[in-house]
Amino acid sequence: MKQLALSFLVDVAQCIEAERAQNDAATIAVENEAKKAKIEAETENAKIEVEKMTAENERSKIEVAREAEKAKSESEKEIDTAKILAQRESETEARRNEIETKRLEIENQLQVRRLESEVQIRTSSSAGSIEHGGINGGMKTLKLPTFNEVKDDLDAYLN
Repeated sequence: MKQLALSFLVDVAQCIEAERAQNDAATIAVENEAKKAKIEAETENAKIEVEKMTAENERSKIEVAREAEKAKSESEKEIDTAKILAQRESETEARRNEIETKRLEIENQLQVRRLESEVQIRTSSSAGSIEHGGINGGMKTLKLPTFNEVKDDLDAYLN
């Protein structure tokens, strides 16, 4: 009986040892599952973080592209404005030059008329001193430039 009791105790000890081994194995399996779940959660969090960073990077690229387009647009506007101002200035300068040219032409025409009048007066004076008789009797004739109705002022012409 002692042997039977001893073998029973050995069997019980083996059963207890087997249960402990099963419990340890189950605990290790649970711990492994928990570690696996934790690793999967960390991996998922890392993927989410990468996606967030990628999205933020894309937003940054879009913002930079918008700012570059805005700067380009503003630069083009400034260039267009500068071109318009330069064109206006050149047109103004051309107009000034045209007006100055006309003024000089008119001054030259006036100088020519004065010189012609002086020549006519001198020639008529010398002719008048030679001929005292004639239509006007001893009077010197004064030759005036021809009157142009479109250009000349009648009051200025007569005075």
